Amino acid sequence: TEALGYAEKTSYPTSDISAAAGLYSSLAGNVASPRRDFDETAYRKNANLATESELFAYVTDDTDYPYSNRLFAEHQAARELMKTKRYRDALQKLSALEAHKGEDGASAYFLFRLYSDMEICYREGQDFERAYKYSTKRITLLSAFQS
Repeated sequence: TEALGYAEKTSYPTSDISAAAGLYSSLAGNVASPRRDFDETAYRKNANLATESELFAYVTDDTDYPYSNRLFAEHQAARELMKTKRYRDALQKLSALEAHKGEDGASAYFLFRLYSDMEICYREGQDFERAYKYSTKRITLLSAFQS
């Protein structure tokens, strides 16, 4: 509990401390049955934040990950449609996601992947003008990453 107290007083990210403190506290409180007093939801939330596991799952296209970031989850659903060549259906989802590009969780990396997938869907639908538009957006983001 002392570690949690100090973690709350700092401006630095402390999700790893919060996760570890909850785990060790439950072990110390009941060695024989630590899960009885263990807040597994809080632990997983803090552990996920500490290790950026949700971003890792998104980057690696983990379709089984329970995303809390709605944008990641919906983008993964659209990518699943693309795998089965349902580009028009995927494009509807991707276009809806683009409308939410100003929300929290819509990082530059998310937009880069979104624009890449939109370019593919438009190209596969032979709408080359829009494919070019999203190619240009993607390249602009890529240039910003490298500068």
